[in-house]
Amino acid sequence: MKFKDLKIGTRLGLGFGLLIFLSVLAVVIAILRLNGIGGINTRIIESDWVKAQAAGTINATTRANARRTMELLISTDPAHIQLVKDRIASNKKDIDVALETLDRLVYLQEGKDLLATLKQARGQYVASFGRVAQLVDAGDREGATRLMITETLPALDALQQPIDKLNALQQKVVTSSSAEVQASIAASRQLLVVLGLASALIAVGFAMWVTRSITRPLRQAVTLSQRVAQGHLDNQITVTSRDECGQLLEALRDMNDSLTSIVSQVRQGADGMATATSQIAAGNL
Repeated sequence: MKFKDLKIGTRLGLGFGLLIFLSVLAVVIAILRLNGIGGINTRIIESDWVKAQAAGTINATTRANARRTMELLISTDPAHIQLVKDRIASNKKDIDVALETLDRLVYLQEGKDLLATLKQARGQYVASFGRVAQLVDAGDREGATRLMITETLPALDALQQPIDKLNALQQKVVTSSSAEVQASIAASRQLLVVLGLASALIAVGFAMWVTRSITRPLRQAVTLSQRVAQGHLDNQITVTSRDECGQLLEALRDMNDSLTSIVSQVRQGADGMATATSQIAAGNL
């Protein structure tokens, strides 16, 4: 069945259905894009930002322990020395927790390599620090100072390098994820604008098409009715659709044909009466 043969109500229903479909499509796309943006935000909050904080914790506590290690060599108060050791031990626990977090969340190979290097360097630094602490406990401050200068501080420098790189990497990941969110928002905005314009153009085009399919045969019907009213019955009526407008034209065509037939019969009757009248008049003469 051709589109123009559909009932007017069916065509209008299809038009409104198309508009509803486009509206639903826009809503679905918007929801999907928002879900994607929400997923990125969740990753930033629950993973990327947590990793950046863990890397920052390792960086800060390592530097703090370096300063407290120097305090061990300077302080002569046993109570203060014990306090420094307790704080260093507490910082080590914080570093252990941060490393566990990074082990669980780091997925980039570069990050995994830096994490492995960091753990190795930290092991060397912790071992050297332990030897310094033992010398301090034994009262050999000169030996502790010498070991600090020749081994512990270089080990700390070696540890700080992967820490700085890992910290920078996690900050870069957070920045990249934030940029991804902005890019996704911009892409979603453009997509919705394009979809909105396309929907508007399709709706306008469909409305014009449906309107023409209705108004054109109606104008033809009006013109035909006017010609019949003026007494013109020599109308060539072509019906090209089977909708209500087509049925109207078909009815007008039948009416036109009926009127033509009636007029023809009337004329024939009138001609017959005229002939008979003439014959009667001639006989009387």
